[in-house]
Amino acid sequence: MARKAREVSSTGKYAVILRGINEVFAGEDMRTAFRTAAADYLGDGLLALRFYDNRVEMLAAESEKGISMDMKPLVTSFARTYNRETGNTGKVFADRFKSVPIEDDELERECMNYLNGAAPPASPFKSGAAAVAVVKKAAAERAKQVEPQEKEKKPDKPKKKNSLPSWLL
Repeated sequence: MARKAREVSSTGKYAVILRGINEVFAGEDMRTAFRTAAADYLGDGLLALRFYDNRVEMLAAESEKGISMDMKPLVTSFARTYNRETGNTGKVFADRFKSVPIEDDELERECMNYLNGAAPPASPFKSGAAAVAVVKKAAAERAKQVEPQEKEKKPDKPKKKNSLPSWLL
């Protein structure tokens, strides 16, 4: 089954969540290694970063190559470093990174406050999945505030009759 295409941001900024298969970022040495790799591969595109023992959340601006091509060398480089330092082999991250487009300044400010630790203690961001859900919900609510557009109805396609049995199709 094909994956759903990554949503594209009109501003070029994304909230990114990268989950490890275990407690990848539990030690300060791995956090430092990830920060170094992120600075090398994302450069000024890395706007904010927050670590948990099993994941990293960040706010990133894409380059002209796109967010996927920006993250690929970062993830690969860090995985090699992690496996070399810990003696592990194989996957380091649970799945591909999650990204949510940041479409306005208010949402960007909320993400920056959360990632920099300035969010209130009752922050809605309790886990990586919750962070993605909250950002998507906020973006959807903002989109509803903009003029709602009626969906165009597609005309029904006439059904074709085949003379062949269905098992041959």
